[in-house]
Amino acid sequence: MAGQIQQAYINAVRFGFQDVSLEGETAQQYGSVPFQFPKGCLQSFNWEAAQDSGEVQGNRIQAVGVTDGYGTTTGDFELLASEADDWAKTITSSGQFSLMSVFFNMRITMAVNNGIDVRVVEVVGMKVKNVGAGNQKGNDAATQKYQYRAGQVFVNGIAMYADPST
Repeated sequence: MAGQIQQAYINAVRFGFQDVSLEGETAQQYGSVPFQFPKGCLQSFNWEAAQDSGEVQGNRIQAVGVTDGYGTTTGDFELLASEADDWAKTITSSGQFSLMSVFFNMRITMAVNNGIDVRVVEVVGMKVKNVGAGNQKGNDAATQKYQYRAGQVFVNGIAMYADPST
């Protein structure tokens, strides 16, 4: 593998590690602890936003309308194991909280076209729901994979779904 440029996968698009920065902070109730990953430790970052419209039935068999409904965001990310350990220690305040109970936000900044076109994805209200390891033959380094659920995702400041209460 010598001489190859390693790349991170973000929603199935390849980016050079040097073009991706990842930072965030824990929620206020967990101390608003900031964190930042060194470039190169992110192996992949994926998210999916969905919003199902609700139906307004009234007292009829036939639906009389639809509402915005509720949005959901789920996804996963994968880090090199040593940075994953440091990150887990940081957001749990050295084990004061369990990893899967901490809410946090992440900002992923990617240079899409040689630093000219920059995309910023902000995932708000993330909470880890599953942890796995990618320790298999062929991996350059041991990795830690996290699946999460989140409250909202913004791409370049645009919300993926609306809050139905507003």
